Amino acid sequence: MKKFSIMTVLVFAASMYPTETSHAYAAPHKKHFQKKRTGKAPVKKAYRKKASKTQYSPQYCNMKNDDNTAFNTVPVQVMPMETGPMNNGSGFYFGLGVSAKHLSGDHNLITPADKINHSGLSATGLGGEVHVGYAHKFDSWGASAEAYFDPLSLMAKNDFQFNNQLQQYRLKMKNTYGIALRLGYHVSPTTLIFGRLGVESTKMELRFKDASNVMSPVQKSKNQYAPTLGFGVRDMFSENWAYTIEYVYSMYSNQTFTSATTTTRVRPSGHALKFSVSRII
Repeated sequence: MKKFSIMTVLVFAASMYPTETSHAYAAPHKKHFQKKRTGKAPVKKAYRKKASKTQYSPQYCNMKNDDNTAFNTVPVQVMPMETGPMNNGSGFYFGLGVSAKHLSGDHNLITPADKINHSGLSATGLGGEVHVGYAHKFDSWGASAEAYFDPLSLMAKNDFQFNNQLQQYRLKMKNTYGIALRLGYHVSPTTLIFGRLGVESTKMELRFKDASNVMSPVQKSKNQYAPTLGFGVRDMFSENWAYTIEYVYSMYSNQTFTSATTTTRVRPSGHALKFSVSRII
């Protein structure tokens, strides 16, 4: 009994003395043993506070049962916003273009003794264009008004035999400008198929070799006007940029050029396939 009492006292005393392996209540005394063992104070650990997660309760539609009681078991379906170009194609625009042009027509040569009818004139070349205009979109329809200028010239030639002599004619068209109205239908939100109606003006110059085989001076006419018809497609390939492809037909009235002994009447018509790029502002 005495031996048992002594052992009990020793065990109790040992449990009262803090050790490095004591339970959580003795944790503050770890610093004492660590310093005693290593000679350095322990480094405090930096604990990062965990970000608390916010609990969100589901939102419900304002639905009711037949008895006018709330029915809150269906979560609200939030549809993502549609993203698209901020510009729908309406607004002022400007741009540049290039075209493949063909000039053709008939001319009559009248001299005191003879008359030659329907000798052909023809030429093919490149044209350039600077344009500015305004376009507007009406739901499925679109319209635009445009002014343009083409500084490049095109020369039509006609060589033929007359009185056993080679006759050479050169008809030059330059400084073409005009206006055009387009009206079309949107086959997609960005693509418009349209028809075109307008009017344009150009300056014409005629030169020819006379009987002495000398090229005559330039015979000028005033600016001549012609109605234009056409069709094409316009497509927006980015938020503020669009390209246009169109065919344009121009029909000029008869032009008369006179010299000392001859009178030349020309009725030209033009064909152009145009490609242009526009910046919408």
